[in-house]
Amino acid sequence: MEAKGYHFGDKLELPKEVTENAESVTISFGDKETTDLTVDPKFFTLGDNAVTFNIKTKGGEVLNQDATINVFAKNPEKNIAYQIVAEYPHDPKNFVQGFQIEGNTIYESDGQNGSSQILKYTLGTTTPLASTKQAPEDFSEGSTIIGDKVYQLTWQSKKDISMIKIL
Repeated sequence: MEAKGYHFGDKLELPKEVTENAESVTISFGDKETTDLTVDPKFFTLGDNAVTFNIKTKGGEVLNQDATINVFAKNPEKNIAYQIVAEYPHDPKNFVQGFQIEGNTIYESDGQNGSSQILKYTLGTTTPLASTKQAPEDFSEGSTIIGDKVYQLTWQSKKDISMIKIL
């Protein structure tokens, strides 16, 4: 199932030698744990899920096995017809992680190791009107605008959300 993946409601199948010799099996998801081997959205998300199988053998030994469980949507993706109505320039040095348009203003989250930033520019231009750099240890991902603030998500620094002042 590693290559094929699972869907919500599927039962995780463990090797026979594990189930025959196990007194109990739990799955840990960081701070959550379950004994249910069903792919349940209470514990799993779509995509890759890093888990640890905790196996207590009938002999009393405790074994831990890290794994990645890939969960797919039940319905396959659909092809949707589209038409390109306009094209605009973009600076190829920016690695786009988040992109919002408010009127004619673009807010772009640029994720670069050691130099992540949020940029503000006018649609159709590539010269920023303003930019705010992240700390070098913060690798920026997506971003969103809430009220008068731009929030930028981080990844490697394990910060859930770091607030960036509106530009």
